[in-house]
Amino acid sequence: MAKSIDTLEAYSYQFNVKIVGMPATTQNETSDQTVALCLRLFEALGVEEVSLNDIDIAHRMPSRSASNRSNAIVCKFTRRLAKGKVMAARRRLENLEASQLGFPDDFDISHINLYDHLTPRLQELLFESMKYKNVNNFKFCWAKNGAVCLRKTETSTVIKLTSLDELNELRGSR
Repeated sequence: MAKSIDTLEAYSYQFNVKIVGMPATTQNETSDQTVALCLRLFEALGVEEVSLNDIDIAHRMPSRSASNRSNAIVCKFTRRLAKGKVMAARRRLENLEASQLGFPDDFDISHINLYDHLTPRLQELLFESMKYKNVNNFKFCWAKNGAVCLRKTETSTVIKLTSLDELNELRGSR
């Protein structure tokens, strides 16, 4: 039963992008304002074919820690193809300017980043895998399509993990 719930949860998360570091437009930002902000970001990244029809909802997620940064945004798409276009364009974040998002030029947007929205189980697996990566001198660790991937070098084989049990097996084999 737990496996079925994990599968359903993972499927629903496939439509989501998590945007961190995006300043809030107002103190009590509405969902409509958050969607508009997401659309401005996507357009600024050059993904002009994503429209309001491609977004189911976007909202701020309360932060677990007290910080001065704005709460992260979870943007849920109606089509994974639209999400894929946005994720492919995230490499252009470094060229982003505050004015493209409607903020003053001196506004700090350097912390904006886009991630796949991970289920709590996958988030824990990624966290533990990152620790493993650092201890064992792996060069790469990332999450994609419901799995965590590790790679020692640019040319080595990718190790795909879907559970903490698999990570523990890997720990035991090294």
